[in-house]
Amino acid sequence: MTAETEPATASARPPLPGARWALALGSLLLAGFLVIIVQASIDRGQRGALETVIQVTAVEDKVYYSVPPDGAERPPAARLGDRSLVLVSPSVVELHDSEARRVGTDSATALTVYSTGNLKVLSAKEQGNTFLLKVETGKYVKIRMTKPE
Repeated sequence: MTAETEPATASARPPLPGARWALALGSLLLAGFLVIIVQASIDRGQRGALETVIQVTAVEDKVYYSVPPDGAERPPAARLGDRSLVLVSPSVVELHDSEARRVGTDSATALTVYSTGNLKVLSAKEQGNTFLLKVETGKYVKIRMTKPE
């Protein structure tokens, strides 16, 4: 070997073992991350269409029924389908909002009609034909269905 060829061989290093595999693996990982990022951004853009939250209790209901004063004429408190619901009594019953289950909503007044399985609030005899309207947080009045019109 001469001195002239020594610098040329010293600068020409042998290839690293597995360099091609490392490059291929790195490229695959980058491509995978890119796919994940694209999918996440698509899901985020469609979040409103993909996710809905339905509250079946009275926990966040802020539409309250205003009990008419004593002696005043009491029109139907709400409607549930084709049936009118009238106030049973202006007395208020207490019930935790998480125990009141949504039955339906009056489209005219936006009041939500509730039922409960709590026998202290609705007796077994009242279950099925007596419902509740929210007057404030944790307080309800009883309403009853009238005959179909």
